[in-house]
Amino acid sequence: MLRITIHDEGALWWMQLEGKLAGAWVQHAGEAWRSARIEGKPVEIDLTAVTMVDEAGLELLKAMKQSGARLRTKGVEMNALVGQIGSGSSGKPACGWVRHLFAN
Repeated sequence: MLRITIHDEGALWWMQLEGKLAGAWVQHAGEAWRSARIEGKPVEIDLTAVTMVDEAGLELLKAMKQSGARLRTKGVEMNALVGQIGSGSSGKPACGWVRHLFAN
């Protein structure tokens, strides 16, 4: 499950994601982001409560980052994942932990 909360605070637009950015939830998050009226506003994606990211979720985060969105993270694994996106690396995380990020 993924909770998606949109915040439009005048000069800043941000989306808060909580839960698993995986499966069908990736499409819902992508649709919410793409349908937003964010022209000329800074965009921030809050990933501090995301507990899992699958391959499709990783692709969505790459697209968000490439469009100029700031990805806010917390924790070693999410910081490393987002760091890989920003570094221009292949995006394939070491040890294959994208699918299993925080999965317990």
